[in-house]
Amino acid sequence: MRPFAIQSILLLGVGLLVAGGAAPALGQERNDQRKPKRAGFTLELDIGGGYTHASPAEGDNSGGGGMTGLPLSIGAFLTRDWAIMYRASSTSYYEDVAGESKQFFNSIDAVAVQNWLNDRLFWSLGIGIARWGELAFPWEDEDVESKTGFGGLIRAGYSFANWEHHSLRFSLEVTPARYEDLTVIGTGLNFGWQYF
Repeated sequence: MRPFAIQSILLLGVGLLVAGGAAPALGQERNDQRKPKRAGFTLELDIGGGYTHASPAEGDNSGGGGMTGLPLSIGAFLTRDWAIMYRASSTSYYEDVAGESKQFFNSIDAVAVQNWLNDRLFWSLGIGIARWGELAFPWEDEDVESKTGFGGLIRAGYSFANWEHHSLRFSLEVTPARYEDLTVIGTGLNFGWQYF
């Protein structure tokens, strides 16, 4: 595993441990109408920026900063604190290829679980199909390189505003992916909304 991947996973793990230890103190909520009622259908939509690091089996590493896609989750709460969902997430970066700036992406379509430690802190894990390649729009007549592989997602977040059926929050998401001859790690910092 590459040093960047190990650092990202360790950082997220330490953050979850700290958040878990602080959860009882942070979880003392007022008994008012703003207390979230997480049940049934849930929908998440995020936007943010991130960093993508690509390590080929041979050759030079590449990567850089860019936008996350529009990460989206659709699922259902099984209990007040546990949900299962489909999540689509991605990061991207620009690279100079033969004098032309090209945008590359790393995306994952995953089955994920989400757990709320209290009404402010949550984490999520998932596994699924990953895709990496050059971003091209349907109307562009270009042959672009793309790969399909296996990936995962690790996410932790803090909800700074809660209502009965809505949450606004910030989250850190790491999306490692393995392809036949390439390992890619995407890290995104997102602002998001969740309906429940």
